[in-house]
Amino acid sequence: MSNNPEIRLVEVKREDHPFIETVDRIYHSSFPPEERRDFDKFLELMYHNDKFTVYAILKDEMHIGFITVWELDGFSYVEHFAIDEAHRGGGTGQKSIMMLLEKTGRPFILEVEPPVGEMEVRRINFYKRCGFILNDETEYFQPPYREGEMPLELKLMSSGDIIVDDSHIKSIHRNVYGKNI
Repeated sequence: MSNNPEIRLVEVKREDHPFIETVDRIYHSSFPPEERRDFDKFLELMYHNDKFTVYAILKDEMHIGFITVWELDGFSYVEHFAIDEAHRGGGTGQKSIMMLLEKTGRPFILEVEPPVGEMEVRRINFYKRCGFILNDETEYFQPPYREGEMPLELKLMSSGDIIVDDSHIKSIHRNVYGKNI
């Protein structure tokens, strides 16, 4: 293995794709239930929704993470991004995000937890190093993935020349969460 590992993003398209099992494992180990949809619904979106794309992250041809992206009107939305815990650090995550931004050439929006603890601040700073800005003045609640759960108060970050407003939030809620606000 070289000192400069090759990072690649590979679109995951089929149910029998060799990356599905690893995506499932990393998805469940990286996000608590209230921050992820049921995996059968995840797969349904992957196979049947043209706006939703799953990218496997490969480092020297080893599957180490994934990014889910929604192509919405005028911007892209990162719903989930995770690197396997054993492969965090060393710049792999930042290289992956930068590749995604370059690949699409579009402005991006993503959600982060409010900066109340060390881990949340570190995550926000990570995205800032990738060129994102924290839209701290925008109040935002992530709709629940399942009936009976409560919305989560989160913050939005954006890249590119996008200024997050209500139209972006409505688009995210409608397309990603199936909610009209």
